[in-house]
Amino acid sequence: TDREQTSCFVEGLLANHLYSFRVKEYCTDEHADSAYSEAQSCRTPLEPAASPARFHAPLGGTWIGSTSSFSDTYGIEIFVADGVANLSSTGQAVVIHMVGVNEFSAELRGQVQQATIVGDEMRWDDGDRWTFVKDMYQLSLAWEAGFPWACIFSAWEVQVKLSQQTWSNADAPLVLSSREPASMVVSVAKSGRSYDVRVKETCTDPTLDSDWLVLSSSSWVRTRLPEKAGAPENLRVFFTSPFLLSILWDASAPEECVFVAWQVQISPASHNHWKNVAACEDL
Repeated sequence: TDREQTSCFVEGLLANHLYSFRVKEYCTDEHADSAYSEAQSCRTPLEPAASPARFHAPLGGTWIGSTSSFSDTYGIEIFVADGVANLSSTGQAVVIHMVGVNEFSAELRGQVQQATIVGDEMRWDDGDRWTFVKDMYQLSLAWEAGFPWACIFSAWEVQVKLSQQTWSNADAPLVLSSREPASMVVSVAKSGRSYDVRVKETCTDPTLDSDWLVLSSSSWVRTRLPEKAGAPENLRVFFTSPFLLSILWDASAPEECVFVAWQVQISPASHNHWKNVAACEDL
């Protein structure tokens, strides 16, 4: 021991507790020991939970390339760190990172290539184009928990809004009751839309909740549009009278359409003025 070392760290304390402390000097001869110093008091602070980090939207679906394709074990993640989006991969020996605005460098099987993100496409210098197949009504989200400090974990709150909305008009936050794994698949109502998402850690003492961490909308944080149903085919007249037409048609492939109703319109042939046929609206 060093007599000149007159400081130490006291660990394992409780937050927001008042502690008293004192010091005495011990000697080889106990009769020479000092008395205790005058006691001092100090309250430990209430430190809120640190904000979560590396909030990202794991794109774990399918990338389809003009010369290659990857199964759903291949994904690319977009991270938000210090306001800059970074890309990395999961499931394959690929590392992708930002090298400029919408420019990405990838090390694929030992070869460094340049790729540019344009909408849902990743365009490579060799001419290959990969297209990511998103979900129509779901967003996959993941993040890393920050240091809890004095927070006793209660739940994660995840809030989603359309990019043009304000947070005050967004739906109530979704709740995730387990601290790990910090991930969630969020169902949304609209396809082909961009979203903003934010997450925070809540504590048994709300004053210790972390700040919100926001993942802003981009071409990646959005749902895709569905494949449209094919236009009806083989439209024909089945029966005619002076005041009535009976028409038939064949349905095309529904693709990703969930059927609601048929809409039938009619117009005088010389005017091109289309009106819905009310009698056909309940088909």
